[in-house]
Amino acid sequence: MKLGPLAIRRDKPILEMNLFRSLVGVIIAVLLLSSCRRADYRENYGIAFNPERLKRGIPTIPPGWKIDNDGYIDCYDPKPDTSKPYHLRKRVFVGSKGEIVGEEDAFYSGKSFEFYDHRKYDQEVEISYYYAKETNDNPWQITVMLDKDSRIKSAATLEEADQVLKSWGLSRTQ
Repeated sequence: MKLGPLAIRRDKPILEMNLFRSLVGVIIAVLLLSSCRRADYRENYGIAFNPERLKRGIPTIPPGWKIDNDGYIDCYDPKPDTSKPYHLRKRVFVGSKGEIVGEEDAFYSGKSFEFYDHRKYDQEVEISYYYAKETNDNPWQITVMLDKDSRIKSAATLEEADQVLKSWGLSRTQ
């Protein structure tokens, strides 16, 4: 079937309309995606929140630490002295309504150990605090990794964590 000049002219506006709709769709998508930024709670739950941490015995964020916003607040010393044990990092988790949900602190001894699978693991104490549990349950969760025989003790007590940190010359409350 042979198309005449009129048939081509009728199809041209349809192609232009589809192209226009596609272009508008792309522009709307770009605008929506660019406006969807994560809320930044570093000011609320960064160093300014340290007095609340001290009241609860939660490790504070030391001055001079870098504080990033990566879906959670990630805090760390940008230039740690790795020749001795140190506070490795703090993560602060914020809920969808802007409320603080929990914090996780990791302390590193400066040493590693080899496990039975011949992989190296760092000697660490990880201390987590869950704010929702502070009224009716134990808000602390402690994980201690020291050696291949007690590689992970995920039900350690706060006192055990404090003893390990003290043996490393560190303190949870600094």
